[in-house]
Amino acid sequence: MRNNSDCFSAHRIPIKLRYMDKNVAFYYKTFHFVANPLSTGAGTSIGQITAVTVDGSAICSFRLLDPSLPFM
Repeated sequence: MRNNSDCFSAHRIPIKLRYMDKNVAFYYKTFHFVANPLSTGAGTSIGQITAVTVDGSAICSFRLLDPSLPFM
């Protein structure tokens, strides 16, 4: 997955994310988040997030439904 400059801002926030790998074990890794805030039309902020590990070993994309998050 490549970041699309038309869709994602250049603002990256290093945070730690807990995720589950294929062995069903939890790990904490540092990700750089790229947020793309969207509007549902109902007044709720949704962010489409692309997360990439600092060493580049993993990339994922998901949506956040909590508009109270600081980078939303």
